[in-house]
Amino acid sequence: MKRWSKKTDFLSIRAPFFFLCIYLLLMQILKKPFIVSCGWDDASMPTIGTDIYVWLQFVVFIFVCTIVSFYFEEIFRRPSAHYIATFGLGTFKTVFVRYLRILLLLEVVYLPFVAFSVFRMNENIKYNIQFFETEYAFLDVLKPLIQCSAAMLFYVTVTLFLTAVFRSRIYTMVFLMAYGTLEVTMMPELLGEYALFYGAFRSSPDLYSYFQINTVVMLVLSALFLVFSLALHKWRRL
Repeated sequence: MKRWSKKTDFLSIRAPFFFLCIYLLLMQILKKPFIVSCGWDDASMPTIGTDIYVWLQFVVFIFVCTIVSFYFEEIFRRPSAHYIATFGLGTFKTVFVRYLRILLLLEVVYLPFVAFSVFRMNENIKYNIQFFETEYAFLDVLKPLIQCSAAMLFYVTVTLFLTAVFRSRIYTMVFLMAYGTLEVTMMPELLGEYALFYGAFRSSPDLYSYFQINTVVMLVLSALFLVFSLALHKWRRL
């Protein structure tokens, strides 16, 4: 039975994956990511001021794009793609199964840190309640988990798609870092809640909802990019 070597995949991503794990661990040592300001809006809905998504989404995005571009580059590069095709491994095994595998690995590593970050923020909210003697709403861990799992899904899928388009991890990373720069600067002003990193820059995320508008956008784009990636790989093998 023809199959793709898991050992080969691990060797291709071991360095950036290791640094992602180190970053997630070191982040938990810091205090700044978990400092929050609490309040209520005019409709008596809870609000929270935090830059947690700079740490949990934007920085993680850089690591994930590096990992995924390393992971998929060889199957889209023309010389190696032709060589791999001689083994009879089709799009399902070389792209889709491996896509699910790397996505599951990253979600399993990432989401426990998201959950622990929510715990740390709730501790800060508890301190605010005691210090200001005002009632604030605690965070439901499931809501940030859903938002961050959707974000991880998007990071993996968009990197897969761009690697399929450019056939190069270097071009993929240059494009994604250039877009990341726009997200830091002008995208919050241009797109508002539709910005992919809404809540990280110039605004705070809505951690009291299951789906922000940008979360829905990422889910829709992920579905489209996955279909296009599979189609590109299949078409180029014909």
